[in-house]
Amino acid sequence: MHSVQFTAQSPSDGIVERDFAVGDIPGVLWSPQAGSRRAPLVLMGHGGGTHEKWPGMVGRAHRLVTAGGFHVAVIDAPGHGERPRTPTDERDVAVPRSGAETRTRKGRTGSGHLG
Repeated sequence: MHSVQFTAQSPSDGIVERDFAVGDIPGVLWSPQAGSRRAPLVLMGHGGGTHEKWPGMVGRAHRLVTAGGFHVAVIDAPGHGERPRTPTDERDVAVPRSGAETRTRKGRTGSGHLG
């Protein structure tokens, strides 16, 4: 089992941002700069080809830390962000891409149809 390895830390506007890795899984932990170290942890995930520091994730994390006093962690999902892709990840990504390419060739992009 892997332990958490913190790789970078930066304080800003009352929030401490810490980059970390658990094995080959990268993530970010946001915490209140001052106050209780024993606050609840919110674990957020993302998808859609984004990464753990996608602006929407950072904004949500900052709101949870500043308004609720939570610690917030975000990890890169398999095949996303800085996380290495396995052959299975590559195969899973190829299927939706091939469907999008087929729709593009048929002139159906932006039509709202999924097939």
